[in-house]
Amino acid sequence: MKSLRGIMLAVAAFQAFSTLIGFVTLLLRPALYKPTLDGTAFAGQYVLAAFLLGVVVGGFQWGAAVVHLRKSGWWVLGHLIAGVVMVVWIAGECL
Repeated sequence: MKSLRGIMLAVAAFQAFSTLIGFVTLLLRPALYKPTLDGTAFAGQYVLAAFLLGVVVGGFQWGAAVVHLRKSGWWVLGHLIAGVVMVVWIAGECL
């Protein structure tokens, strides 16, 4: 169980940092994401996409990591919710 906790924390930290990097680059260099976001609900709406990625999706990842580090009994639920939010974000990118 201890190794699972470590893996879950590593995944949450990786996702949190990757959403932060995506947030910053979406705001500073939106042209990098134009080919990816064209044809999706986020086409031309880079600030909205950055906000949703960095604040909403990233916020849930950071939240899962914080709950995990506090050794709360809710850590599994925190990671579950963060994972669902990430999957919804990815599905939204693909639609």
